[in-house]
Amino acid sequence: MCHILQVPVPYFFEGAPQIAGHSGKSAKAESPAYVSDFLASSDGVKLVRAFTKIGDAKLRRCVVRLVEGIVGEGD
Repeated sequence: MCHILQVPVPYFFEGAPQIAGHSGKSAKAESPAYVSDFLASSDGVKLVRAFTKIGDAKLRRCVVRLVEGIVGEGD
């Protein structure tokens, strides 16, 4: 997926919660199944492609907050 979208793997996990007792790149957690399921769907691929085209990191975070607000989730 990263190769197709031409982005590094950590790009998809920007702002994701860290595992307790681990820091950043040393944490080796498995991706939740819903991530794989989402990326395997055509809507997931379309959304990721569109999202990765947003060059402004602040705007990407705004999009994430918007979607979280729509589904009623937040930090």
